[in-house]
Amino acid sequence: MALRGTALLVLAGLSSATFACSSSSDSPGKSSSSSKPSETSDTSAADSCNPNDPKIPCFKDKAEPCKNPINTGFPGDDLCLDPPKDGFQLHVGPSDYTDPDEITKWTLPPGGFPGQGPDINFCYYMKTPNDTDIYTSEYYAHMRPGSHHYIMFGVANGNVPDSTGPDSCAARDAQIAGGANFLSGATREVQNATMFGDAPEDTGLGSPIEAHKQLNMNLHFVNITDQPVLEELWVNMIEKPADEVSVIVKAIEWLGGLTMNIPPHQDQLLQAPSGSCTGPSTIPDGVRILGVTAHMHANTVRVSMYHQAPGASDKELIFDDFNWSEPTVWLFNSKITNPMPNRDALMSGAPKSGDFNVGPQDQFTWECQVDNQTDSTLTFSDKAYTGEMCNIFGMYASPKATDPWLCYF
Repeated sequence: MALRGTALLVLAGLSSATFACSSSSDSPGKSSSSSKPSETSDTSAADSCNPNDPKIPCFKDKAEPCKNPINTGFPGDDLCLDPPKDGFQLHVGPSDYTDPDEITKWTLPPGGFPGQGPDINFCYYMKTPNDTDIYTSEYYAHMRPGSHHYIMFGVANGNVPDSTGPDSCAARDAQIAGGANFLSGATREVQNATMFGDAPEDTGLGSPIEAHKQLNMNLHFVNITDQPVLEELWVNMIEKPADEVSVIVKAIEWLGGLTMNIPPHQDQLLQAPSGSCTGPSTIPDGVRILGVTAHMHANTVRVSMYHQAPGASDKELIFDDFNWSEPTVWLFNSKITNPMPNRDALMSGAPKSGDFNVGPQDQFTWECQVDNQTDSTLTFSDKAYTGEMCNIFGMYASPKATDPWLCYF
């Protein structure tokens, strides 16, 4: 959750699934349906593209700043992305910055809407622009300051009308239970959340996206400031040639604490029961876990994930995370050594490093230490300050992967 700015920004939507930035650097401009970067004779942006920029890393042809910058007066204009060279861009945000009604539609007032608290959590429906089935290998997401998260689900029903504004999430849970597949997500302003690196075992990884795939974009924002805020999201999905894909990537979706009921000003440890989550039973050859991350809210002080191999007497700690607003994505391959955690110092870390392969008999548990500092009872909810979640998300890979890996407690 990026609460570093002085304002929060709610995501606004286009009926088109693609967007190019303003045509003028001096005033707000209109969105474009082009899926290619805007043409310009100015090559300075490309020449200065720095993947090691500490604030907004730039990746040539994948995640470059808009060559024609926008100027809305809201924080985060510099996060605008040009579409990628290979792949497509999904944009959720104002379709016309010069239209006051369009800006108002996507403005979250100070403290949130009356009677609803500072949060807004809604769903936005759109379809991917690809005309044929493709594979993606990575994605790059930029959100204006203040978002708690976006989560992109591909859903089975392809007949949902494109949204023109925030829609209800009433159908979300049924869609997830019906096999909705996590395709991308972020909890930071800038999240280059690829699970794939340059390790030898990463060769051949790809995530399938059907032509004109129906998407449910779940968006969560919080405005605890004294100023109204604008919201916006850019996501660049990078295509990988089909003949280079031999291993399929699918989502890890573990939801925890579904029946929590934590009284005001009390601590409680939420724990997945032993044996409640095992490796995918439909893939006897086993799978590789590419990466995982925690998803919790403001009253959770720690999330931990554990693994117990077949025949092992003890479980091993996979990660501890103490940062509810910006949890780390822990990656596992032969070229990454994760930092060690320190519970005394509240330092997040992952004792597990290297290639992470598991089978159907491997067992997993996770837990959340919740300190309810509110005057209300905490239940499983999308409210950042008055509700809680104890979730693990991530990606796994196998040549035989077909469905998300689901676990609950």
